[in-house]
Amino acid sequence: MWWHVIQATTAAIVRLRADFPLPIIGVEPGIKPAVLASRSRVVGVLATPRTLLTPAFATLAERFAAQATVLLQPCPELVPLIENLAFTSDKMTLQLKRYIQPLLDQGADALVLGCTHYNFVAELIAEIVRPKVTLIRTEIAVAKQLEQRLLQTQLLAAASSVAADTFYTSGDLAVFHRQLQQLWPSEQQVLPV
Repeated sequence: MWWHVIQATTAAIVRLRADFPLPIIGVEPGIKPAVLASRSRVVGVLATPRTLLTPAFATLAERFAAQATVLLQPCPELVPLIENLAFTSDKMTLQLKRYIQPLLDQGADALVLGCTHYNFVAELIAEIVRPKVTLIRTEIAVAKQLEQRLLQTQLLAAASSVAADTFYTSGDLAVFHRQLQQLWPSEQQVLPV
């Protein structure tokens, strides 16, 4: 499953950075921008249960605890729904409302998407919380940080030298390929690990 990548990065990023001379950018939930955007100083975080249990996440949440109340909402049903491509299903809408409403009830006016999967349902989340809540998505910030690091290390390839997309999976090749066709609109090759 893709969320294992995030957890693996969180657990191994220090070692990876020490062992490899390439820029390695970790995905860190956008708590800082959420705190800055919040008028009420109450920030909600939607994330997988395992992400919320990582020491790296606990440290991040503690760092901003003095500036705002950080409400953590585990969302165990979202990743399976997203991986089953149920983006606009009634079940997805019901689950999102179930997770978001307690955060709104406690005064959250900024909401962090703490899992890369959640970007696929960000528009639906925005519809649920609009216009009262600022939605914090981190994929653009992560991409910009990666671009800066690649420029600094002179590893940024020219736009004309784009390579083919190749993905590896330890799961079912057909299922993963079907998911990619929906989520990654380009030609790609899927190979077993």
